[in-house]
Amino acid sequence: MNAKIAFNYKAKVQKPVTLLLSSALCLVFASCASSNKNKDNIMDEPLSDIGLVKKGVPPALAQITNPYAYTEGYDCAFISYQISQLDAVLGPDEMKSSNFDDRSMAQKSGEFASAAASDAVKSAAKGIIPARSLVRKLTGAEKADNELNKATNLGKIRRGFLHGLAIGKKCQL
Repeated sequence: MNAKIAFNYKAKVQKPVTLLLSSALCLVFASCASSNKNKDNIMDEPLSDIGLVKKGVPPALAQITNPYAYTEGYDCAFISYQISQLDAVLGPDEMKSSNFDDRSMAQKSGEFASAAASDAVKSAAKGIIPARSLVRKLTGAEKADNELNKATNLGKIRRGFLHGLAIGKKCQL
């Protein structure tokens, strides 16, 4: 009798989970077809965990050792150029972006659903690898991610410093 109850329980639980996962996959594929904003490949994470996909530090970030480095002679054009190089790698500065959003409610909700479905599939893809943290440590993926995160933080600090220099020199950016 208990085996029959356990079997029915599994069947009742597995069907909604399967339906939920298949719905999430449909949303992700539909969103990938309609929007190019999400450039991250969903399978990059597990592939980078085992060392098949390498994420390197972009050259604009790799050259930053001291984010507060300054030499006399920085003019507005050079500061603007450096900020544009960092914006290209880091994305737009969140402090400069305007709060006005002229997208329709359908566009906003579609992008929200797309991001949520993509996050769900990425999370499930990360679960593919057993003992993920150990695999990441052995393949060097953890070290590479730490280096990328450190370089990204240094780049954000550098961009903020350059914005301060631009304000001090009364540059129009």
